[in-house]
Amino acid sequence: RDELIILGCPGKLLIHDLDGNFKRKIDFDGCYYGLVSDALGNYYAISDSYEHAPNRIRFINDTTNEGFFEMSKKDFLRVNNYRLMNDFDSYKQTVYYSYPFCDTIYDITQKKSKPIFYIDYQGKNLPVSSIFKDGNDMQKIAEERRKNDDCMMKNSFAFSGNFIYVGSTDAMQKQGYVSLYSLKTGKSMSGHRIIDDVFFPNNTVVLKWANLPITLEDDCLIWLVSPSWLLRGYETYKKELTVEKWERFCKKYPDLINVCSNIHEESNPIILKMRIKEF
Repeated sequence: RDELIILGCPGKLLIHDLDGNFKRKIDFDGCYYGLVSDALGNYYAISDSYEHAPNRIRFINDTTNEGFFEMSKKDFLRVNNYRLMNDFDSYKQTVYYSYPFCDTIYDITQKKSKPIFYIDYQGKNLPVSSIFKDGNDMQKIAEERRKNDDCMMKNSFAFSGNFIYVGSTDAMQKQGYVSLYSLKTGKSMSGHRIIDDVFFPNNTVVLKWANLPITLEDDCLIWLVSPSWLLRGYETYKKELTVEKWERFCKKYPDLINVCSNIHEESNPIILKMRIKEF
């Protein structure tokens, strides 16, 4: 709706136009993080969830702000109290939500709660009983989590065009995995290593929790990659080519060459846009 919404703490939404001019404010109680908007002007925010406060999601608009989404016992026990990537995604007319430790993605549009997709980690879905026990504080929850290093957890997810993206890690967040599901074919594929086969062949990135794609947009994964990864591929490929072939490569991809020529290993991360092919 051409608005910029800032989520403040304690609870407030500061709504501006795209030139930064303040338009209005919506106040509500509690501290929340994570924010998404639907096509009708409703907002959804999340807070940490504990046994005494199971309504983790708050539904907000200009006239109403109320907690909702009383979780089932099964899913409440899977609630994660850690801020990871995105718990929300909004696509077309639908708002989606999933707890990071949960293996289910919900449609929560208009305060409804409907399970839409289930992520099957093939025997590595995190046991419900290990996540939350009576009296556990966040430190104890973290200790419980370390005992389940063989289990998987969702780090981020997004819908776009023909695909669903899910980024996952093991429970200790050592290893990362990218999974894609095709809405056209019903097929899925997952990977732990990403290999460049377009610009700098065989330049490989090993996925960890800190370098998973952030989101999916227009059937492209949006990624923050380290300058060292890009420079490694650039320098290696340059050495492999003859002078004539390298000159042709530079003429074909001048923007890429310009980026690689003006960064060093201490530069800010590079935004990488990776188009997904049909499968």
